Amino acid sequence: MMLEQARNLCPKLYLITDNRGRPTVELVRIVERAIAGGVNAVQYREKSASPVEVRTALTELAKACRDGNVPLFLNADLLEAVGPDAPIDGIHWSKSTLPKYLASTHGLPSIYSAHSPGEILEIQATARPMDNFTLSPIFDTSKGPGIMPGSGLEWLRHSCDELRPYAPIALGGIDETNAAACITAGAAGVAVIRAIMSASNPQAAARALRQQVDGALETH
Repeated sequence: MMLEQARNLCPKLYLITDNRGRPTVELVRIVERAIAGGVNAVQYREKSASPVEVRTALTELAKACRDGNVPLFLNADLLEAVGPDAPIDGIHWSKSTLPKYLASTHGLPSIYSAHSPGEILEIQATARPMDNFTLSPIFDTSKGPGIMPGSGLEWLRHSCDELRPYAPIALGGIDETNAAACITAGAAGVAVIRAIMSASNPQAAARALRQQVDGALETH
C-alpha cells in the first residue's frame, strides 16, 4: 500500500465510483482508463455490493491503482465488508461513519466528506484530524429525497477563504465546463462521479478534466 503517498496526496482529479452495480470487469476497465487520462486518486463506494463483490472488486482495483501509481480509498460504509488486510490506501469518511469506525482503521490516510467549512474546522480541532476533505455540493447533481442543492461557486469561494490554510477538494456536479472555475475559487482539486463514470470515453473525459484543473492551477 502506498500509505505515505496517500497521506501526503492532494488529489487534483479524484474519481468516485458510482454505485450502479457494474460488474467488476467493467468497473476496473473504467478506472484503468480514467487513470490513464489523469485521475490521481480513486474512491470505491459501491454501497450496494455484497461483501464478496466488494472484496473481489477491491482486489482488482488495487492492482489497477498500483499499476497507475494511484492510491485507492474505500468508503467507510464498506469497512465491515473487508478484513484488516484489505488492499486499500485510505478511507473516505462521512459524519455518520466517523464515530462508528474510526478506531478500527489503524491510522490509514483519511479524506472526509464535508458540507460546510465549519464541519471541516470542527474535525481539524479534534485529536484525529483528517488528511484531506471533499466539500459539496458545489453544483446541482440530481433531484430526489435527501439530495442537497448545489451551493454555488461563490459559496465555494467564501468557504475556501474561511478554511485557509486548508484547501478542499470540490465535489458535486463538476464536469469539464466548470472544473477550472472550482480551482479559481480556491479548491485544491475536484472530485467527480458521473463526469467520468458515465462517459462514453472515460479516458478522454478524465483528460479533459485534468487539463482544465492543471490549467487553472497554473494561473491561480
